[in-house]
This record gives sequence, C-alpha cells and structure tokens, in this order.
Amino acid sequence: VAPSLLQTTMVLTLLFSTVQCSLLDIPIPPNCPNVYGGNSIGQPLRYPLSGFIFAFSGQDGTTNEGSQFVGLHAPEKYSISFQLPTARELSFKFPADANNNEDQVLAAIHDTLLVKNGDDALALTYYNFSVLVGQAARFDLQGGIISNESQCRVSSATDGFLALCHHDPGTDMSDTMIPFSVAFDTSSSHSAVSQAQFGLTLDLTRLVTERLQAISKPPPLDNATLDRLSRKVYSVMRANTLSAEGSIHQHWSTPDRVPHRAMWLWDSCFHAFGRTLIDVELAWEFIASMLDAQNVSNGHIPIQYQPWNSYTNNLTQPPLLAWATWDNYQHTHNMSALAWAAPRLAAYLDYDFRTRDLNNNSLLEWASPFESGLDQSPVFDDGVRADSTDFSTFAALECHYLSLIYAELGQTSEAQRWQTQHERVTSQIHDVLWDDQAKFYNYRDFSGVFRPVLIPTGFFPLLLPNVTADRVQSLIGHLTNSSEFATPVPIPTVSRSDKTYSTNMWRGASWINVNWFTVLGLRRYATVVPEAAGLAVQLKQATIDVVAQWYASTGVVFEFYDSKQSQSKQNGTQVSPSIRQCSGLSLDGGADLSHVT
Repeated sequence: VAPSLLQTTMVLTLLFSTVQCSLLDIPIPPNCPNVYGGNSIGQPLRYPLSGFIFAFSGQDGTTNEGSQFVGLHAPEKYSISFQLPTARELSFKFPADANNNEDQVLAAIHDTLLVKNGDDALALTYYNFSVLVGQAARFDLQGGIISNESQCRVSSATDGFLALCHHDPGTDMSDTMIPFSVAFDTSSSHSAVSQAQFGLTLDLTRLVTERLQAISKPPPLDNATLDRLSRKVYSVMRANTLSAEGSIHQHWSTPDRVPHRAMWLWDSCFHAFGRTLIDVELAWEFIASMLDAQNVSNGHIPIQYQPWNSYTNNLTQPPLLAWATWDNYQHTHNMSALAWAAPRLAAYLDYDFRTRDLNNNSLLEWASPFESGLDQSPVFDDGVRADSTDFSTFAALECHYLSLIYAELGQTSEAQRWQTQHERVTSQIHDVLWDDQAKFYNYRDFSGVFRPVLIPTGFFPLLLPNVTADRVQSLIGHLTNSSEFATPVPIPTVSRSDKTYSTNMWRGASWINVNWFTVLGLRRYATVVPEAAGLAVQLKQATIDVVAQWYASTGVVFEFYDSKQSQSKQNGTQVSPSIRQCSGLSLDGGADLSHVT
C-alpha cells in the first residue's frame, strides 16, 4: 500500500542527504557490463530502436508482458524509450556543469544504469515491473498527453498512464542530484502517481546493489573481456525471462521483449541450453512452458505463443525440444520431469512426420519459410516445398534424444521405435540430400533436382553419425573457401559466390546459432578428420570475438552480424554492426522486421 504524501516527504528528508555519496560507494561487481547501448540503432518497427533492452526480469518478481511496458536505451544520453503503443521517453541528466568532467559508466545492465561524473552519480533501476527509481539533476518525460500534478509529470494515453515524480529540490534544479521515480499503470493517472510517490520512499542504493549482484552468478573467467561479455549475455537472458502469465504457469522466455515479445519455439530451446549451465531449474521451466503450449489434440507445438491472449497459429519451428530436455536432464536427473515430457515430445515429432513429409520419404519440408528460422533465405525463392537439410537433421537428432529419454524411463519399445526412426531419417539425409556435384548437403525438390543455393544448413548433417571422411573433408573445403563461407565474420547465411549474397539478415549475414551448430558438428568428426578439430576452435573463437567487439562498441549483443566486416567506423567512431543495412526490407528480399537483440 502506498504511504501518504506526508509520510513520503518525511522519509525523503532523511534519505536525500545521504543518497548522493552512498551511490558512489556501491560495490561494483568485477567486470560489470558498462557500455551504454543507445547508439545501436536499427529500424525494425515504425521508428528507430536500439538493441539494448531495459526491463524488469521475471526472475526478480511478477512481470506483465501483455502490457508492453518495456524500455530500451535511447540515442540521447541518458534516456529510456518505453515501447508502449504510444511511445514515451524518459531523459535524465547530470548537472549543467558536468561537462567539465568525463562520464564514467559504472554499470549498464538490463535493469540498472549507474554513471559517475565527478562527485555525482546518475542512477536508474527497477523496483518491480512497473516502478523505476533513480536520481539525476535534470529529467523529463515526453510522449502522450502531458499533465502536471504537484511534483509529478504524467503522460496519459489509451495504453495507460506513466508518472514521473521527484523530490522538491527547492528553487535550483541545475546542480543538485534529485531522487525521482517513474511508474506505469493501466487503470488511472492517480494510481500511477501513487506508485511513483511510493517509489520515492525506496532505498535507491540498496536496490542498485541488489540488481548489480544478480549478474555475479556466472562463474568468473580469467579473461576480463570475456568475463564482462559473459555477464552481459547473462543480463540479456535475465531481461528476456518472464514470470508466469495468463495461460503459462511457470517462467518462460522470449527472444526479445520488443519487438518479438511472445514465446518462440526454437528460441526457447536455445535459452534452455544456455540456462541449463547456470540456472538449471529455470531452464526446465522454459521447456515446460513451451510444451504446455502444445495442442493436445494433434501434438502441434506452435512457432510462437502469446500467454496474454493464448494466440497460436498453424506454423511450427525447428524441433529442438527433445535435445534441450535431455541436456537439461543431465544436470537435474529429474525423472518425473522426463516422464512428463516424453509423451508430449513424441506427439510433437509424430505431428512433424505426419504433416511435414508430403512425399513420404522420411525427409521433412517446411510449410512456410518462417517455420525454418531462415525466413527470407534465397533457398526459398523457388518455393518452400523441398526436402530440407536442416529440418530433417533436427528431426533425426530429436528422434535420437527421444530414444535416449525413453530408454532412461525403461520404456524399451518406445526407445527402439525412435532409434529406428533416427536411423531411417539419418540414412535418407546421407543418401538423398548429398549433392555429389556440389559436394554439399542441399535442399532437394520433389522432382529430384537440388536447389542451386549453398546455405550453411548443408553443414548441419555433421551433427549426425555416418558422414564419411571424404564428405567431411569436402564440407571443410566449403567452410574454408573465401569465395564461399570463409568470410571475415563467419559463417554467411548464403555462399559469398551466390548472386543474392548481401547484408540482408538471411542472405549473407552471420548468425550465432548457425555457427554453434557447425562447431558442434565439426567437433563430432574431429577424430575422423583431424582438421575438423582445429577448425571448430577457430570458428568458436571468431564467433566470440565478433560478439565481444560489437558489444564493446555498441553495448549490445546481436544475434546476427555483417559477414563482410568485424568492425565498422563512421567518421572515426565505431557504429553498430550494419544492423542499419540488415533491416530486412522487403525490397531487397527480406522480411519487414529485423531482430535487434
């Protein structure tokens, strides 16, 4: 319950005299992420956005993703753009004379910003999903219909009310650091103001300390650059973790709080792989949430799911759930979770083989390019229906892991059923999808003609058994050919020699997940072709390096990068990794949206 205005004023009188010095005394975790991300600008929606999400994590309390209340670092230092249907922007500044000193960003993570300038500390952090607290010398709120109430500025729109309240500094606001609070409420301006006034009573120093300590969880790395990057990545994962909401009864994850927002199938699996290494129970909740979205009547699991309205569609996405489940089980040894998941995983794989194998040859075809995660790849320029290297490989892997799951549960007949299916699909991939002329695994039309487009899914069969040594060597040849896949930033999503090669996100850009699959495949065949071991190390390092470089210059971790260059400079200043060029405009073969985080 929010206290009265009198109580608020009394508490503030005590707090205001100590908050400035105590903020600078906060212990900053070693290698805390400290790059402001407002300059990483792309335009995936109707106006430019940065890729730096600033939001309350569902790990710390209740979230409401359906409300669309989420912030992004904005270009103007220091500002947060709230991505509501009616956009609002909060700006907060140092005193007017602060330019005499150089800003030092002490912490820039998904829910906290702490900046030092001389003896002053500018700060902003979340108390809960809808209340932020901070301090600055100057601040402003723009967007919506603005009104003023006492020491509060209120932005009103049909999507809700955003209130900015602050302590009264007296007559001079130019050189005093002032506590302030921001609150969002969908019901009324009075409620938003009441919550913001409550925020003014909170201990900002304690809140900032708690939020910063959350990123201390990843195990420390010897390399300071990589240790900082590890904590940045963990911060991103925390930002995209949501609490139970609507029809989802446990934690779930989203690729990004804006613009994608919903829970997505294979993204949830990637998140589970990463989280299993550090938050194993939370990783299981991600998997369970995705399985909860299953249509029990036919086994279908949707490409995306929106818990606030239970929206689904008939598309699906690459099947990785059995793999993620088995990987998680290696850490939890939770047999009851395994038993709960097994029939759901089986029903989903049965659905895929029943509905995505129109020519009945145990090789799968996508129903839409958007199912594949390859979206506007040139491999779909002549139509989507073709036997797929990636879909078929993922399905073969899923059959293998589901066989292991059933074997662990002691269900021998089901284990054998899925192992037999794994062997059948794997054999078909090697027999049917190997293009002997190109010396590559390629998409194949129902007529038997290979699609004449080399894309990196041709490396994915390395994840499976029985690739012959000569084929491994051929694939390595493609991977190390500078005219094909050996670009400055590997691996491009189409061969460099292809006429469609560009900076478009699935027509030449380099994606982290593609590199991950390829590294795992190369490792599998390291004893068959020794060169594969060294190449896996090189590819892993090159991938980490480019992520680290762009994080250092933009403050953001992207999911794809310009394969032509590892850094970019404009007027001597580093700029974001060609996300401006990778906007995915339909006129150059792309989608209307681009992924920014």
